[in-house]
Amino acid sequence: MDEPNVSKMQRFKDYLRNVMRVLHVSSKPSGEEYWTSAKISGIGILAIGTVGFIIFVIFQFIGIF
Repeated sequence: MDEPNVSKMQRFKDYLRNVMRVLHVSSKPSGEEYWTSAKISGIGILAIGTVGFIIFVIFQFIGIF
C-alpha cells in the first residue's frame, strides 16, 4: 500500500487535497455536452438491446429456448 510511516491523518489530508483539486478543475457540462452524452448512451443501450434480441430470435429459431 502506501508508505508505512505515513499516518492515516496525512493520507486523509492528501485524499481531500486530491478531491478538492478535481472539483476545482471540473465544471458543469453545457446543454450541448449533456445532450451529446445522452444520445451516445441511448445509442449504446439500443445497440446492446438489438444484439440481445437478435441472439434471442436465433435461439428461438434453432429451438434452444
